[in-house]
Amino acid sequence: MRPPSDHLLRTIASVPTTARIVDLSADDGRHLLPLLQLGFDVRAVALDVEQITDRLAPHIASEEIASRIAAASPTETGFDSESADWVILAGSDRQRAGTIAEAYRLLIAG
Repeated sequence: MRPPSDHLLRTIASVPTTARIVDLSADDGRHLLPLLQLGFDVRAVALDVEQITDRLAPHIASEEIASRIAAASPTETGFDSESADWVILAGSDRQRAGTIAEAYRLLIAG
C-alpha cells in the first residue's frame, strides 16, 4: 500500500479532529487508516470495499473499516448534501468533472 500523501497530512494537521471528512479517492485506502488513527470522523467511497478491508485489516478492525466505506462511485456517493467539512480528492479520475461536482455537493457551505 502506498503511504498517505505528505501534503494531505501537513494540511490536515491544523484541522480539528471533530471535522467530518469524506474521501472520494479511497480505492487504495492510503488515506483512510491514518485519518482514522488521528481520530477523524472519516467516510470513504470505493468501488471495491473488500480490497481496502483486506489491505487495512492488519492495522484496524475490519468492522471499523467496513462501517466507514461505502461501495459507490465518487460521482454518486449516496451521502447527504452538505455532510462534510473536508473532501479528499486525489489521484487521477476519468470522471473528474462529476467527482468535483459531488465534492462540491458534499461540502458544508461556508
